Amino acid sequence: MIDPIAIPPDMFSCAKENDWTALNQFADREYKQRRRKFLEWIHEVYRPHLVLYAGSGFDQIPRDILGEQTVIHLSREEEHPGRHTRSYTEGYFKYLGNGIKLGADFRHIPLKDKSIEIVYVHDSPFEVTAEATGEFNRILKEDGILILDSDCWTMEMVNYFLLKTTEYFYDVAIPGMFCNPDDTWRRVVDTQSNPQESGCESIIGYAHTLKRTQDLLNCIPYHRRSITAQCFGIFKKHLTAEHS
Repeated sequence: MIDPIAIPPDMFSCAKENDWTALNQFADREYKQRRRKFLEWIHEVYRPHLVLYAGSGFDQIPRDILGEQTVIHLSREEEHPGRHTRSYTEGYFKYLGNGIKLGADFRHIPLKDKSIEIVYVHDSPFEVTAEATGEFNRILKEDGILILDSDCWTMEMVNYFLLKTTEYFYDVAIPGMFCNPDDTWRRVVDTQSNPQESGCESIIGYAHTLKRTQDLLNCIPYHRRSITAQCFGIFKKHLTAEHS
């Protein structure tokens, strides 16, 4: 996967865009298109029968690509409707449509040991997700994999998650088209900007090359820079003594 540390702090960047709505719609399409390509590759290579989508919310993309009877959508919001769903006061699952749904906290997954082939994580709260790596390890089969698909975690969040996975998992190489640092979508943020002035929270701009990222970061004082990068990762379980 992309190593966030590989991008030096001084290379992060920007010109304000006039039409933030159009810009964000474009970025959203680009992010989703690459997600779809990654999941299509997962489907082709791994052909999974059971995938747990931890913290799924109402995201339909994995279901549409991997299969309605393959993906188990697990979301705590359905267990406590209105508590964490903001405008989704009836829970996320109502908006998900068809599919397998399980209301639970993924730190305490109500599934049997070694029953799942893939655990898929996409932009769930990073600290909670990092806490759940032991639980992911428990429910995954010996040859199972953990998949990280993130586009809103900061580099610090990704690094923290990577650190937490090392006890149970090791990183697996993925195709270059999904881990090329000079062809990776990034969101550059000024952590102290005024949303009313910027027009779109504190986002300064989007970039998919290192040069464009550098240009954007150069517009922000160093201590106010933050960046999120779309990144993908696959992690395999360490072999236990009985399987080594």
